[in-house]
Amino acid sequence: ALTGQRPHDRRLAHQTCFEDEVILVGAPGRAPSRVSIDELAKLPLLWPSGDLGLESSVSRALAKAGLAAGRLDIVMEIEDFPMLKTFMRAGLGLAFVPRMTVSDELRFGLLKEVTVSGLDIRRNTYLIFPKARPPRELVANFIDFVKSRDPAEMSVAASTDSGEG
Repeated sequence: ALTGQRPHDRRLAHQTCFEDEVILVGAPGRAPSRVSIDELAKLPLLWPSGDLGLESSVSRALAKAGLAAGRLDIVMEIEDFPMLKTFMRAGLGLAFVPRMTVSDELRFGLLKEVTVSGLDIRRNTYLIFPKARPPRELVANFIDFVKSRDPAEMSVAASTDSGEG
């Protein structure tokens, strides 16, 4: 499995696949180009609720910037990324998403990145697998593919973790 959080189950190991930037995105023509932290609190947000690693990364970064997640105007929580993208494209709100998940939409102008002054959010994506059964060659090939992607789309972390801790 690929996930934004390290496993807590000691039977599982993990390998860091890559680091990705988390960005604020909205509909072109409706989303501002740049906002301050204070302005962010007033914008309608779609909250990606199914990815705990993403939620905790965003919440920690916002708290560090002086904005508690409870002050945000979250108009809807959405677990499914394709549905989240559809709602953003319809102009129903902005959302924090990993750059990699919207790189094509940004490239083709279907979504627009919104710079949040003073906010830099990054998160690791981990490959999770049972310690008793290491990943197959197909998975290793996928990781190599991801690591070979354009650095403008994502930042690659080449570290491997033992799964302890």
